[in-house]
Amino acid sequence: MAFFSELLKTEHILFVWVIVAFIAFSGFLVSIKGFFEFIAWVKKVRLERSSDLDLAKRSTFKSIIALALLGAAWSSGSTLYRSYLDGKKILFVKFNKNLIVNKKTGIIHLKNVSAGVLPSSKWAGNKLDLVKHRPYSESSRRIYEQIAIEALKQKNDTVAIEAYILAIQVSPLSYHLYDNLIRIYGRQKEYSKINLLFNDALENLSKLNLGKRQKKNANKEFLMRLKRTEHRALLA
Repeated sequence: MAFFSELLKTEHILFVWVIVAFIAFSGFLVSIKGFFEFIAWVKKVRLERSSDLDLAKRSTFKSIIALALLGAAWSSGSTLYRSYLDGKKILFVKFNKNLIVNKKTGIIHLKNVSAGVLPSSKWAGNKLDLVKHRPYSESSRRIYEQIAIEALKQKNDTVAIEAYILAIQVSPLSYHLYDNLIRIYGRQKEYSKINLLFNDALENLSKLNLGKRQKKNANKEFLMRLKRTEHRALLA
């Protein structure tokens, strides 16, 4: 079990997923064969031949088994693939020693802002999991931002992007977060993601409790950044 637990955290999981997918496809082919055998039996059922009846029973049984295997393989493959993607959102802190996680509660803290609620040395860890762990509620945006900075120092764009997205969800009008995120997307030439980011931001303005002036300024900021991105995409 320990072997498989470690396997789920490595890129070898893709190989496992391919094997599972191959098994699922094989099961699908068997079910197709059984289906056509069943159809052939239906056409001959009026003859009431015992051999055909046996064939139908075997075909139906094989079809049921194959479909069950197909469903189980697909479910397992999907779970493995999701585990692989989630594993990409794990970061071991190397530079910012103020970032720690309480291994018991799964709460991420910043030492300089979470005084009084920090975990003991026994429960303090440096393995941050953006899927399972959550930041200390009173400093969520700042913690996510520090995680993104830490990830960029480690050249881990996947974690940096996820951290900035989570920070934006906490503080949707912190424009510098958008600027930092689009720098990563721009470096990757993912201009469509930048476009989607600002379109979503504009759409979500109506869901925020903003005054008329504040909403107008936010709309202006996002439109300006969107146009700038579209211009850069044309020049790229």
